[in-house]
Amino acid sequence: MHLPPFVEDTVQRAMVFSGKDVKETAFGLSTSLRSVFLRLLCREPASRYPTAAALELELRGQLVRLGPYSAAYAVKEVETALFEGGEAMEELNLLEDEGGIVPAFPLLSQDAIRTEPHPLRSADETTTEPGPGALRMTRH
Repeated sequence: MHLPPFVEDTVQRAMVFSGKDVKETAFGLSTSLRSVFLRLLCREPASRYPTAAALELELRGQLVRLGPYSAAYAVKEVETALFEGGEAMEELNLLEDEGGIVPAFPLLSQDAIRTEPHPLRSADETTTEPGPGALRMTRH
């Protein structure tokens, strides 16, 4: 069986990872997920999950402990990702006139925030910007 070159390279790299490398890779994970990750990558086979079914059981148990994933939590995650993404884009400090990427929601200084009302729009103009008295649907 002939494997693509990147597979052999990946296997060789995995063989030289130290326990410290694995722990550094798992740094951003939650404590419970980090323990699963570290157990999956143990050097000694006896320390790993004995079967895929045992791993599945562990992961399902963790899902139960987390509780239901609500719509409100999903919205919070998306908002956080957009905010962090905007901050990351700002850190790149690429200017629009230089052909760079600009954050979708740039931070405004206090002086740049408009307080006067928007001009009236024509009947032909379609906007996605909510106006005064915009209706918002909510689920309870």
